[in-house]
This record gives sequence, C-alpha cells and structure tokens, in this order.
Amino acid sequence: MIDMTENSFRSRLLSKDKQGSLEYLKTNLVEEKLVPALHDLIFFSVSVDSTHSSIHPVCIVNAIKNFISDDRLNPSIKLLSFVLEYLFQFDIRESDQSILDQSLKKGVVKTAFIGELEDACQSSQWSKAESLLAEIFLASDQSRGAFDAIAELALQDCPQNALFVYHILRAYQFQERKEDNWTFTCSLFNYMKNKKLPQPHSPEKINLELLWNDIIHNGDLVLFSAMYRILKDNYTRSSGYNREISYWLSKTNFSKQKRSINKNQVIVQKSISFIFLAEKIISMEKPESQKLMDIITLEALRSMMKKSDANTFETLVSRFSYFSL
Repeated sequence: MIDMTENSFRSRLLSKDKQGSLEYLKTNLVEEKLVPALHDLIFFSVSVDSTHSSIHPVCIVNAIKNFISDDRLNPSIKLLSFVLEYLFQFDIRESDQSILDQSLKKGVVKTAFIGELEDACQSSQWSKAESLLAEIFLASDQSRGAFDAIAELALQDCPQNALFVYHILRAYQFQERKEDNWTFTCSLFNYMKNKKLPQPHSPEKINLELLWNDIIHNGDLVLFSAMYRILKDNYTRSSGYNREISYWLSKTNFSKQKRSINKNQVIVQKSISFIFLAEKIISMEKPESQKLMDIITLEALRSMMKKSDANTFETLVSRFSYFSL
C-alpha cells in the first residue's frame, strides 16, 4: 500500500536513510514543500513499532509540526533534525500489509460490523479484533471508520490514552490521505491492543470554566489539554468521544503537587516564540525522555495560551520554567 517512488522524502524515511532524509530537509523546505514533508514525517511516525516507547512518536511529530506552523517561512531545521533522530530509533512495523493479505485470502468481504470489533476489543480478543479490523477496513472501501471506532474505545481509558488519541487524530486530520488510512488504523490499534479496557461510561455534566481555572493553577495540563481539545473539535464520532471525556473530566483528580514560584524570575511576554523555547529545550543537557516530555508539555501550553485570557497567560507563565529559559 506504500508507493515509495512517489515522494523522495518518504522513500528515504522508510528506507531508514537518515543522512539522505536530513539533506532533503535542509535543501527542500521552501514553502510549497513544507506541508508534504510534514505529511511524510507524520506518516513515518505512525509506521513505526512504538511498543516500548513511553511517548508515541506521532505525539512528538505533531507537536513539532504545531510549533513550526508559527513560522512556516522559516521552518526550524533544528526541531526537524531532532524529530529525525528520534524517529530513526524505531523499527518500521512489518505486519500491516500481511494482516490485509490474510483477510483478502478469505475472499471478498461484503459486510463487517463495527459492533463486532468493539465487542472483541472489549473482551480482549485481540487476534479476533485484528481480523475484524481488516475486514471492516476492506468492506468500507478503505475508509477511516475503523480508525474512528478504535479511537472511541481508547478514550474509555482517557488517563492512559487521551494524549496519544488527541495527537493521532490531529495528525490524521492534517494529512487525511485515503491511501494512508490503513497505516494510521494499525498504529492506533497496536497502541491499545493487549491493554484491558474499562467498560463504556455514561456522560457526565461538567463545568469547563471551573475545570479550566483549577488546571491552569495546579493541574495536569498535558492530559487536560488533550481531552479539552478533543472535546472542542468536531469528529464523526464526537458524541462517543465527548461521552468518555466528560466522564473522565468529572472523575479525574488533575491536581499535582504545588510548585513554588519565584515571581522575580518570571519573564512575562505578550508574544512568546514557542519555536525558540522548543529549540532551547532540545539543546539542554538532559535525558532524551525529559526533552520529549518537555516538548509535549510546551505544546499543551501553546494550545492553552491561545485562549484570550490574561489570567490564563500569566498563571501559566508563572507556573512553568520554560518561559524563563
């Protein structure tokens, strides 16, 4: 399903040609080629086997893509190089096509039901679920229907899965190429398979304004931001996503240990360069795992600060040390 001749950058990524990929980025990111290059980085991030990663690669690529969108005329090679170094640590998943081939050997699938897939996942029958996933994908003319259904299932455990679900949904929306649907679907399925899912939840009434105020002062902003943005976006299965998110927002204690803030060290700016801050983060002497978490946190802060609210802005600037780098 992958045509490696159609795009030289994608072919370099998939052949694990690190030097060739870096050279492409350094010489081809004129404005009209930036978006296709980001498409290919996203595609590569959902093509890898991320079983043992604490933060899925698509979360990092989508975060960097969001930073770069702040200045498309001058895309940060430093950030893109960091992404390449991270992505090339992973092996490419090799089972995607074979799953479809096995389904095709059974003959043409005329009907397949999402409900059966959901039941198989709910009861942890992952081998059966994988077969149904392929059948539904083929029967639906390779649409994103199975992808969306799996996303809803994953959100039954928002504390574990909401961050990944948010980033892969947004990465898909940015790319939205039918020929890549199966790779995205397999990436999402592989992320959640072999995990025990809670039962579906009933929707709950929530006061987002009160939650927002609690989170910006002393809460898990990364998780809240992911859930909040899914809740505010429009998707085919938004009703299901919102049902699960409203439940978790009503039940989850987002509070973290209070941080002491030295007001004298706070630098309040009306205009913040998140590209500059992200570049500073990846340049610091700290473990890669911490850099990755800092990038994810900074991207969540960028999203929250888009709300035109002086209290949000000043509170978050005072809470996080990134703004005094």
